[in-house]
Amino acid sequence: MPYVGYYQFLIKPDLVSYRHAKLKALDDPSGEEFPPATVSGTLLVHASGAAPAIWSDHKALREAQPVDRMGNVLVYRGTYYLPNIRADALFDRAAMLFEEPNPDFPRIESLLKEGLTLRSNDFSGWMMLGNLHVLRGEREQALAAYRKARDSTPPSPFRTLFEEQVTKVSSQPLDSVKPMRDPGIE
Repeated sequence: MPYVGYYQFLIKPDLVSYRHAKLKALDDPSGEEFPPATVSGTLLVHASGAAPAIWSDHKALREAQPVDRMGNVLVYRGTYYLPNIRADALFDRAAMLFEEPNPDFPRIESLLKEGLTLRSNDFSGWMMLGNLHVLRGEREQALAAYRKARDSTPPSPFRTLFEEQVTKVSSQPLDSVKPMRDPGIE
Protein backbone atom coordinates (compact mmCIF):
# COMPACT_ATOMS: atom_id res chain seq x y z
CA MET A 1 0.00 0.00 0.00
CA PRO A 2 1.58 3.32 -1.02
CA TYR A 3 2.29 5.96 1.59
CA VAL A 4 1.03 9.48 1.16
CA GLY A 5 3.65 11.96 2.26
CA TYR A 6 2.35 14.72 4.49
CA TYR A 7 -1.42 14.98 4.44
CA GLN A 8 -3.97 12.93 2.57
CA PHE A 9 -5.78 16.03 1.33
CA LEU A 10 -2.79 16.76 -0.94
CA ILE A 11 -3.88 13.86 -3.15
CA LYS A 12 -7.16 14.75 -4.85
CA PRO A 13 -9.94 12.17 -4.29
CA ASP A 14 -10.67 11.98 -8.03
CA LEU A 15 -7.00 11.13 -8.68
CA VAL A 16 -7.12 8.38 -6.05
CA SER A 17 -10.31 7.02 -7.60
CA TYR A 18 -8.94 7.25 -11.15
CA ARG A 19 -5.75 5.39 -10.21
CA HIS A 20 -7.66 2.92 -7.99
CA ALA A 21 -5.14 3.71 -5.28
CA LYS A 22 -5.28 2.38 -1.75
CA LEU A 23 -3.31 4.83 0.33
CA LYS A 24 -1.94 5.04 3.87
CA ALA A 25 -1.14 8.46 5.30
CA LEU A 26 2.47 8.64 6.40
CA ASP A 27 1.52 11.00 9.20
CA ASP A 28 -2.00 10.53 10.56
CA PRO A 29 -2.35 12.88 13.54
CA SER A 30 -5.49 11.07 14.71
CA GLY A 31 -3.81 7.67 14.89
CA GLU A 32 -1.71 6.14 17.64
CA GLU A 33 1.11 5.07 15.33
CA PHE A 34 3.94 7.37 14.36
CA PRO A 35 5.50 7.31 10.91
CA PRO A 36 8.74 5.37 10.63
CA ALA A 37 12.04 7.23 10.20
CA THR A 38 12.85 4.95 7.28
CA VAL A 39 10.10 4.41 4.73
CA SER A 40 10.14 1.61 2.17
CA GLY A 41 7.75 1.16 -0.72
CA THR A 42 5.88 3.65 -2.85
CA LEU A 43 5.70 7.19 -1.54
CA LEU A 44 3.40 9.89 -2.97
CA VAL A 45 4.59 13.36 -2.05
CA HIS A 46 3.44 16.84 -2.97
CA ALA A 47 6.21 18.39 -5.08
CA SER A 48 6.89 21.07 -2.46
CA GLY A 49 7.78 18.29 0.00
CA ALA A 50 11.02 17.62 -1.86
CA ALA A 51 12.13 21.26 -1.77
CA PRO A 52 14.76 22.39 0.76
CA ALA A 53 13.30 23.42 4.11
CA ILE A 54 14.75 24.82 7.32
CA TRP A 55 13.10 22.44 9.79
CA SER A 56 11.38 19.59 7.98
CA ASP A 57 13.89 19.00 5.23
CA HIS A 58 13.65 15.73 3.30
CA LYS A 59 17.06 15.53 1.69
CA ALA A 60 16.61 11.88 0.69
CA LEU A 61 13.75 12.85 -1.63
CA ARG A 62 15.76 15.62 -3.29
CA GLU A 63 18.59 13.19 -3.92
CA ALA A 64 16.28 10.59 -5.48
CA GLN A 65 14.72 10.64 -8.92
CA PRO A 66 10.91 10.26 -8.80
CA VAL A 67 9.62 7.35 -10.86
CA ASP A 68 6.48 9.22 -11.90
CA ARG A 69 4.70 12.52 -11.60
CA MET A 70 0.96 13.19 -11.48
CA GLY A 71 0.50 16.95 -11.55
CA ASN A 72 1.95 18.25 -8.27
CA VAL A 73 2.42 14.74 -6.87
CA LEU A 74 5.79 13.01 -7.14
CA VAL A 75 5.97 9.22 -6.95
CA TYR A 76 9.01 7.62 -5.33
CA ARG A 77 9.78 3.92 -4.99
CA GLY A 78 12.48 2.58 -2.73
CA THR A 79 13.73 3.04 0.81
CA TYR A 80 14.14 6.57 2.16
CA TYR A 81 15.43 7.86 5.48
CA LEU A 82 12.98 10.65 6.40
CA PRO A 83 13.57 11.35 10.10
CA ASN A 84 11.89 14.76 10.02
CA ILE A 85 8.49 13.26 9.24
CA ARG A 86 8.70 11.17 12.41
CA ALA A 87 10.15 14.07 14.41
CA ASP A 88 7.28 16.35 13.32
CA ALA A 89 4.73 13.75 14.42
CA LEU A 90 6.45 13.24 17.79
CA PHE A 91 6.62 16.99 18.49
CA ASP A 92 3.00 17.48 17.41
CA ARG A 93 1.82 14.72 19.73
CA ALA A 94 3.88 16.10 22.63
CA ALA A 95 2.30 19.53 22.08
CA MET A 96 -1.18 17.95 22.06
CA LEU A 97 -0.45 16.08 25.30
CA PHE A 98 0.71 19.32 26.95
CA GLU A 99 -2.77 20.75 26.30
CA GLU A 100 -4.54 18.00 28.25
CA PRO A 101 -5.89 18.81 31.74
CA ASN A 102 -3.49 16.31 33.37
CA PRO A 103 -0.51 15.98 31.01
CA ASP A 104 1.37 12.68 31.03
CA PHE A 105 4.85 14.13 31.67
CA PRO A 106 6.79 10.85 31.27
CA ARG A 107 5.11 10.24 27.88
CA ILE A 108 5.74 13.83 26.77
CA GLU A 109 9.39 13.57 27.80
CA SER A 110 9.79 10.32 25.88
CA LEU A 111 8.26 11.83 22.73
CA LEU A 112 10.40 14.97 22.95
CA LYS A 113 13.64 13.08 23.55
CA GLU A 114 13.04 10.79 20.59
CA GLY A 115 12.12 13.76 18.39
CA LEU A 116 15.23 15.65 19.45
CA THR A 117 17.36 12.59 18.72
CA LEU A 118 16.01 12.67 15.16
CA ARG A 119 16.22 16.47 14.78
CA SER A 120 18.56 17.98 17.34
CA ASN A 121 18.30 21.54 15.97
CA ASP A 122 14.57 21.98 16.64
CA PHE A 123 14.18 24.99 18.94
CA SER A 124 10.50 24.24 19.51
CA GLY A 125 11.29 20.72 20.75
CA TRP A 126 13.97 22.05 23.11
CA MET A 127 11.56 24.74 24.31
CA MET A 128 8.86 22.16 25.12
CA LEU A 129 11.44 20.06 26.98
CA GLY A 130 12.48 23.16 28.95
CA ASN A 131 8.82 23.83 29.76
CA LEU A 132 8.41 20.25 30.96
CA HIS A 133 11.37 20.61 33.31
CA VAL A 134 10.07 23.95 34.63
CA LEU A 135 6.71 22.36 35.41
CA ARG A 136 8.52 19.52 37.21
CA GLY A 137 10.71 21.95 39.16
CA GLU A 138 13.94 20.72 37.53
CA ARG A 139 16.00 23.91 37.18
CA GLU A 140 19.25 22.55 35.70
CA GLN A 141 17.48 20.43 33.08
CA ALA A 142 15.23 23.37 32.17
CA LEU A 143 18.24 25.65 31.76
CA ALA A 144 20.03 23.11 29.57
CA ALA A 145 16.97 22.68 27.33
CA TYR A 146 16.28 26.43 27.01
CA ARG A 147 19.94 27.06 26.18
CA LYS A 148 19.78 24.43 23.43
CA ALA A 149 16.58 26.10 22.15
CA ARG A 150 18.36 29.46 22.12
CA ASP A 151 21.40 28.03 20.35
CA SER A 152 19.16 26.35 17.73
CA THR A 153 17.33 29.58 16.93
CA PRO A 154 18.56 31.64 13.98
CA PRO A 155 19.50 35.22 14.90
CA SER A 156 16.13 36.87 15.47
CA PRO A 157 13.95 38.39 18.19
CA PHE A 158 13.05 34.79 19.17
CA ARG A 159 16.59 34.28 20.42
CA THR A 160 16.10 37.18 22.85
CA LEU A 161 12.99 35.47 24.25
CA PHE A 162 15.06 32.37 25.04
CA GLU A 163 17.75 34.53 26.69
CA GLU A 164 15.08 36.11 28.88
CA GLN A 165 13.72 32.69 29.84
CA VAL A 166 17.21 31.45 30.75
CA THR A 167 17.64 34.51 32.98
CA LYS A 168 14.27 33.92 34.68
CA VAL A 169 14.89 30.21 35.26
CA SER A 170 18.38 31.01 36.60
CA SER A 171 17.33 33.70 39.03
CA GLN A 172 13.69 33.25 40.06
CA PRO A 173 11.87 30.58 42.06
CA LEU A 174 10.68 28.00 39.52
CA ASP A 175 7.09 28.12 40.73
CA SER A 176 6.99 31.77 39.59
CA VAL A 177 8.39 31.06 36.09
CA LYS A 178 5.79 30.45 33.41
CA PRO A 179 6.49 27.97 30.61
CA MET A 180 7.28 29.62 27.29
CA ARG A 181 4.80 29.83 24.46
CA ASP A 182 6.13 28.98 21.03
CA PRO A 183 7.16 32.34 19.55
CA GLY A 184 6.75 30.91 16.06
CA ILE A 185 2.97 30.67 16.46
CA GLU A 186 2.34 33.88 18.35
